[in-house]
Amino acid sequence: MHRRGRLLHSALLLALLTPAGCGWLGAAIYLLRPPVTTKAEFRFQGRVAIIIETARSHEENPLFSQALYDAFCENLVTAKAPIDAIPLEKFHRLRQDNPDFASWGIQRIGHALGADQVLYIRLARLQFQEFPGAPLIEPRVAASLIVVGTSAPADKPRLWPEAIEGRELTLSRQTRDAADPRALDEEATRMGREFAHIIARFFHDYDAEEPLQKER
Repeated sequence: MHRRGRLLHSALLLALLTPAGCGWLGAAIYLLRPPVTTKAEFRFQGRVAIIIETARSHEENPLFSQALYDAFCENLVTAKAPIDAIPLEKFHRLRQDNPDFASWGIQRIGHALGADQVLYIRLARLQFQEFPGAPLIEPRVAASLIVVGTSAPADKPRLWPEAIEGRELTLSRQTRDAADPRALDEEATRMGREFAHIIARFFHDYDAEEPLQKER
């Protein structure tokens, strides 16, 4: 049930069960008050390239990246926020087809992809196990985000945020058993989707009282 519908149902039930008086009315008014809306910090314009890169190449996880990309776009579409995202596969092909890709700047990558803006997600840490073959999955991610304009001046390409280090985020999920061979791939997908829910809120309006979606 939608949040507004749940609150209305609760208010009506409270009115029926509470003795006559103004108490139930006050509670109903509280429950049915307008949502507290937090506005987007940034709204995309034009075509958007979403670049997801790891600081350590051995930590790269395609399942995590694809899940993050897909859930991020889904969040913005659901929230009716602007997003015209370039497929993540185009970024991967561009990187594979250019041996000197590591030396490219964000603006150059964005131009090559035909983007107007680039959301650059740098994964400073992406861990699922303390070491390969460990008996436990201990998922953690730390990242910084910036948005760059491909047509912005080369000396001032940043569009968001103002902080030099970008917007820094972390997420840790519950430790789980790694005995099932499918568990690691499942966790990579779930953590990618959950991290996307956190990132997306910077780019669309949302009800501040609505909890972040968790991936089970």
